[in-house]
This record gives sequence, C-alpha cells and structure tokens, in this order.
Amino acid sequence: MRNYNNTNMFKTGLNTVLKTTIAEIKTFIQDRFKGLNRRSAIIGFSGGLDSSLTAALAVKSLGKELVSLYYLLERDSKPIHRKHAMLLAEHLDLNLNVLRISRSLQALGVYRLLPLRFVPTQKLKAKAVSYERKRFLTINNGELLSTRLTASGCSWVARGNAYASSKHRLRMVALYLKAESTRSLVIGAANRT
Repeated sequence: MRNYNNTNMFKTGLNTVLKTTIAEIKTFIQDRFKGLNRRSAIIGFSGGLDSSLTAALAVKSLGKELVSLYYLLERDSKPIHRKHAMLLAEHLDLNLNVLRISRSLQALGVYRLLPLRFVPTQKLKAKAVSYERKRFLTINNGELLSTRLTASGCSWVARGNAYASSKHRLRMVALYLKAESTRSLVIGAANRT
C-alpha cells in the first residue's frame, strides 16, 4: 500500500497519472479526428472549467490551427463567463467566435417558461433562482436530481428543467450545424465527462 503521507511520493504519483491520462486523451482525440476524417474541431466554450480543459486538451492534441472555440451567447449569459472565455481563448492564442442564440430560444418559447424576464437585473435573477432552488430542494432533502426527475407536469421545477435543458440542446444544435457544414468534429465539454 502506498504511503500518501509522503508529499514527494504523492506529487510524483499524481504527476505520472496526470501525464498518462493526458496522453490517453490526446490519443483518443487524434484517433476520433482521423477516424471520422474531419478537417477541424469545434468546442462550445463557456469559459468554465470543463470547456477550458477540453479546449486546452484539443489544442494539445490537434494544434491551435485546427481548433475553433464558440461562445453561445444568449439573454441570460453572465458577462463574467464571456470575459473568462475571452481570457482563456487569448491564452490559447485562439479566436473566440460568438454565436447568438437568444432569438432561437425566444422563437421556441423558452423564455416564457419562467417569469425571469420580469426581474430587472442579472443579480436579482440569480437571487430569485437561488431562492427557488433552495425552496424546491428542501422537498427532497437537497437532492437536485431527485427533485428534477420527480417534477410533476407544468410545475415550476418541470418548467425550470425545460428552460435549462432546451438551452443546452439548442447550443448543441448550433454547434453541430456549424460542424457538419465545415466537416468539423464537435468535442464535447459536458460537466465532468
């Protein structure tokens, strides 16, 4: 059994695992890219941890000339997220392409699902969402997934599910539309996957 109290041993072991994992991911990306005969790669880039790590690994795997980043801006996007996306894109020496999806979401009726349009500022919207999340999570002892899965039809939880999920799905439709029209590979950055 390893002695994880030894700081040097832990750092060396972690570093070795990290290098091995990065090498495996690089090989996987390169194999998929070649196997699918793609010309470039596209990443939906939010500026968060998952898409940032994905972008860095894609650049490491394919080179920056083959990677395109897309920030999918909509009415509820937080300015700080766009700033983070711009900073990391700059660090990776990549352009940050912006696709605006608010009109599509509006046309689908997504923004009508929740009355957030009546809340005047982003700060107040965040507080309202936080308050409601806490309120509904107490029903199932803090279990978000359980609360979401057991939502009754037309409830606020069900409407919230539809509100959030439709945004994610439309983002993917926009990315795949762009990818298919340019023979690109979408490299997904779903939460912790």
